[in-house]
Amino acid sequence: LSDSLKENPTSPNWAGLDWYRILSPAGSVIPERSPGEWSCGTQCPGWVRGSHPTTAFTTSDVTFCFDYGTEGNCYYSTRGKITNCDNYFVYYLPDVPDNYLRYCAADSL
Repeated sequence: LSDSLKENPTSPNWAGLDWYRILSPAGSVIPERSPGEWSCGTQCPGWVRGSHPTTAFTTSDVTFCFDYGTEGNCYYSTRGKITNCDNYFVYYLPDVPDNYLRYCAADSL
């Protein structure tokens, strides 16, 4: 979900506030811990504070955090949703507060 900030401040597949499914090769989930500043092709990678819903076909309200050199602390945050679709998750993602913040994708939580 990320591209070069110098070339384009918005990822080409970003459609604004909407439901998204993370697919390979990017990964399959938004991680539950910070991957660290300057990860995922951005200065401030986004991650889930808390956990994904474990029961199939349920939706949870969550906080998405963005790391900015804060060693995994939630420097910036926004609210969204995660739905467990049994074999995968979908994410209701709001626009990020600034163009150098991006949601990160990973292969595992």
